[in-house]
Amino acid sequence: MKHKRLYHIALAVTLVVIAGGLSVLLGLFRTSTVSPDVQTPLSVEQMHALVPRGQELARAADCFGCHSLPEGPMAAGGVAIATPFGTLHSTNITPDPTYGIGRYSRADFHRVMKYGIAPGHRNLYPAMPYLFTQVTTPDDIDALYAYLMTIPPMAVANRPNSAIFRLPVRPFVNFWALLTFPKTRSDA
Repeated sequence: MKHKRLYHIALAVTLVVIAGGLSVLLGLFRTSTVSPDVQTPLSVEQMHALVPRGQELARAADCFGCHSLPEGPMAAGGVAIATPFGTLHSTNITPDPTYGIGRYSRADFHRVMKYGIAPGHRNLYPAMPYLFTQVTTPDDIDALYAYLMTIPPMAVANRPNSAIFRLPVRPFVNFWALLTFPKTRSDA
């Protein structure tokens, strides 16, 4: 009787640990909510007014240093980034609707910059420095978004990443983010 009770307790604890681990891997503890203000698209006039500031920010942050091959089109991605887990390739950040960020809403772009979460709740790898960009002000994120939407769209497919092992790594980014993201930060 005593062994049966211990077995049930051990089973319950095991199930709680498994449920907790799955919750972390699925990102249930990660916040990616943006403020209601950011849900509203910017007007054409607002976007136009923000472009010069966005261009300045893109240069200061060297966005194109990571998102442009020296011999390739500006912002079309493809730069190889060696990591201990394999080689990652930067993505196309032009407004191309198929391969770039052309279908990103203002709120989508804020989630990328603040939380490292792309549309479809896909985790970005930490090669994208969202631990640093998450402190960017909402106004500056809007300016960068406005500028990137004015550069020429390039229909250049994103290069596949090559992992050194064949496991899905993106879910583990949730665990990494839970450990490394500051607990207090301003939301967009």
